[in-house]
Amino acid sequence: MFIHPIQHINHLKTNVIQQSEIYICIFSIVRVRRKRGDEMKVNIDINEKYDETTVTIHAKKWSKELEELIRKLEYQTPKRIIGVQGGKSVLLSPSEIDFIFAENRKVYASMNQKSIELTMKLYEAEELLESHGFCRLSKSALGNLNNMVSFELAFNGNLCVYFHSGSKEYVSRKYVHELKRKLILGVEEYDR
Repeated sequence: MFIHPIQHINHLKTNVIQQSEIYICIFSIVRVRRKRGDEMKVNIDINEKYDETTVTIHAKKWSKELEELIRKLEYQTPKRIIGVQGGKSVLLSPSEIDFIFAENRKVYASMNQKSIELTMKLYEAEELLESHGFCRLSKSALGNLNNMVSFELAFNGNLCVYFHSGSKEYVSRKYVHELKRKLILGVEEYDR
């Protein structure tokens, strides 16, 4: 007989019910969101009686957070992306990339103050890397929220972002609000 381990994590409530030699674990998680009175409750029911995993969402109305949740559920997170350097294909780990930018109709990944060409368009990189904590910085750049260390306001109203490696990139005013929202909500750490 298989018994699920029960872990107590911060705000995790656990109920265990024994039914005729089968253990059922029900976990309830309550997370307070950024808006007043707006919280999300997640129930996970692990039981041998289920043949497949299903997800049901109950919500008062459609929101951007729900859209992001659906996108994350549907999309498998890539562990690596392919770049081209010196005529060779190079495997890049998303966690090592500071930012991605487009220049002269080509797309590059900036890592440790070096640029490596990617074999995709900027919007494709955005879709692929959003689940790794990448966010739009400008019309021509994406930034890795996990690698950002500081910000500086530029004289033209743009924001300058500094990364762990010492690289920097500018955030245009149009994308400052979204960047701030994602930084406040927190970036989930992914397998590194």
